[in-house]
Amino acid sequence: MVADIPRVTPSPRRVRLESLSRRRWGALGALCAPIMIVIAGCGGAGPDVSRSTATPSPNVTSELAASWRDRVVISGSTTVEPIVRAVATTFADVDPEIEVVVASTGTGDGLAQLCSGRVALVGASRPIRDSELDACRQSGIEPVELAIARDGISIVTSRQDPAASCISLVDLYALIGEDSIGLATWAEVHERARQLADRLDVSTAIATDIRNGLAVFAGPIPGSGTYSTLVDLVVAPVSDELGEPRHSLRLDYLSSPDDGLLAATIADAPAAMGAIGLARFEAERDRLAPVAIDAGEGCVEPGPHVVADGRYPLSRTLYLYVDARSVGPVADFVDHLLDRLDAVVGFEPGQVPYVQLADSDAAAVRARWGERSKEAAAR
Repeated sequence: MVADIPRVTPSPRRVRLESLSRRRWGALGALCAPIMIVIAGCGGAGPDVSRSTATPSPNVTSELAASWRDRVVISGSTTVEPIVRAVATTFADVDPEIEVVVASTGTGDGLAQLCSGRVALVGASRPIRDSELDACRQSGIEPVELAIARDGISIVTSRQDPAASCISLVDLYALIGEDSIGLATWAEVHERARQLADRLDVSTAIATDIRNGLAVFAGPIPGSGTYSTLVDLVVAPVSDELGEPRHSLRLDYLSSPDDGLLAATIADAPAAMGAIGLARFEAERDRLAPVAIDAGEGCVEPGPHVVADGRYPLSRTLYLYVDARSVGPVADFVDHLLDRLDAVVGFEPGQVPYVQLADSDAAAVRARWGERSKEAAAR
């Protein structure tokens, strides 16, 4: 059995939880909030890492040296956050004088904060975009991309009341695509999938076992890496084949940045379907069932081995981004994270259930960071 996703559990004096923002959560009216976790040897107010559209300062690089002398501020993907959080607890034991702040804001917001100098490190569940890279460089920041693990976006349903056991990419597009807004029942989604499959001359799996009732889909918020990955791996390729390029999900689905809240909703709603990270799915297998994906080579369920070798169609790489000129506690934290990945990531009890990088890939990442460290030390 896979252990629960590790939680930060040092003494109350060293941990502070703060709500960063609230979003009304779809038709259910639930409220969710990204959570900031502060791990420190001493108290003090954490920095404001909430959503911002401020123009990056032209002096960001020079300001960082003063800002990060006694703290490490990490933002970004809720998918990457369990890895960062697990590493942060051990870093606090190694250097208790350094305050470590971990905030879950989503990949897009986190990269914007890196480029504006508001955070030192960003976890990302997708690669940085050219526009984001340009924004960082305009502020004097040169992001280094460090792959840290492999993940798969798990399409799941309630174990007690499943919606389906296997669907094709066209079926999934019929459910979540931008032009499927307003489709409220599985019968409507089924008909939409059949029409698309006929146009593309492909098969649809959704007709074989989909049930009647409301078609409830729960997934990531816009701007998150998981959202972007669904667009890149499902919406964009299917819509391109149709000759009608689309680059967003339908507007009328249930969304949250919190995989735990998504998992609870999917588990409790009749015939619901949703998208969450592999780590959360592995921790929730007692109440969630996988929906296999057929990308033309048969139905493949999400799982560690098929994510590792790329057979699962919704596989992806998880990243950490940091300024190439980082020194002091920030560089020390990255060193510690790379050293601890083998112990932190995996499917043994107490580990964060993601897939470790292949040995050759992990070695390449360490070499890239090592070269950067030498250059930064020489400055």
